[in-house]
Amino acid sequence: MVVSDEIEQALSKAKIGLMIHSTTFFCTVAFGLRYQWSEDMPTACVDGVTIIINPTFFMAQDPDVRISIILHETLHCVLDHCGPLGRTGNRDPRIFNYAGDYVLNLFIKSCGLPVPDTWLCDDKFTDWSTNAVYDYLYKNAKKIKISTVGGKGGGLGDDVKPCSLPKDAYKAKMKEILVKAHTASKISDKDYGNLPGELQRALDKILNPKLPWDALLQQYMTAYKKDDYSFAKPNRRFMPEYIIPTPHSEALGDIYVAIDVSASVSQEMLTEFLSEVTYVYETLQPSKLTLHTFDTQIQDTYELHEDGDIRDIKITGGGGTAPEPVLEYIAKNSPMVSIIITDGYFGSNNVQVESDVIWCIYDNSKFTWPFGKVIEIEVDA
Repeated sequence: MVVSDEIEQALSKAKIGLMIHSTTFFCTVAFGLRYQWSEDMPTACVDGVTIIINPTFFMAQDPDVRISIILHETLHCVLDHCGPLGRTGNRDPRIFNYAGDYVLNLFIKSCGLPVPDTWLCDDKFTDWSTNAVYDYLYKNAKKIKISTVGGKGGGLGDDVKPCSLPKDAYKAKMKEILVKAHTASKISDKDYGNLPGELQRALDKILNPKLPWDALLQQYMTAYKKDDYSFAKPNRRFMPEYIIPTPHSEALGDIYVAIDVSASVSQEMLTEFLSEVTYVYETLQPSKLTLHTFDTQIQDTYELHEDGDIRDIKITGGGGTAPEPVLEYIAKNSPMVSIIITDGYFGSNNVQVESDVIWCIYDNSKFTWPFGKVIEIEVDA
């Protein structure tokens, strides 16, 4: 769509204004994105790499609000609200968009830029992550009159659209933009520390990638397996001249696995978790592996034996999450080691567990617990 020089100049002035009101980091990202004009879009939106703006709407705004619009859509890109990583599981796309808007608009407000009364902004969400706001909105959807689509919507919300690039190309492009912005911000050396915590965590994942969660889980689990040599079955290759012991692995005791199947888990994520659990079983050969799916209660029970396969489990839970039933089971049955796969968005409780617990946490980098080891899961969803 071709627009007048006046409109193009208004956009350029908004970008320059962003340099005054925001940080080097966000300015660099904003200048690295593409811009497109369209009368088909009522206001403005972003698809991950392109900000699409209705020119009539844009020119009707106060010049400072135009800056807020550019920063708002830029922040959606930075936090990957429209890409393959931002909205994990089967979260309702529109409510997730609203949650993101609350978080972004509070940051825009903190920059001294105007946030119109019609925008979603509430001080009670200060320092909340997008996912924490989402959980609140989803839980109170009827009370605050937000319609849901049961967490099965294929599209996204009002001002974020599916990315126009293939997933790998999109991730490469965003990494390029964010690394460039990170470098420019470091060079300026005056505003990097002012980045929101959620953004700093997202950047850390890109710039300082961790060992994959499955490798960490295998590393922890291997420590429970006792490998040694035994003369009970001598190595026949060297008999009868030499009596050489053969490697012997003492099987693990019982392993217990609990997988959170609340609203944040998609079938694809569940399949990935089950594949890893099956690999642990096949590799370490415990005497028995018991698996529970749970949300606020234990939903289904499975036992994996030598000829079993649990990779075809389907999600039957949903809603919120409560760890008490799982921890009570562990306390009562004392398995050798327990693996709990969850987003960890729940409060603490008084259930005490004596046996070892490994928490595999997705989508919640702030999770802590009084006991057990914690592994953070990187989920592509």
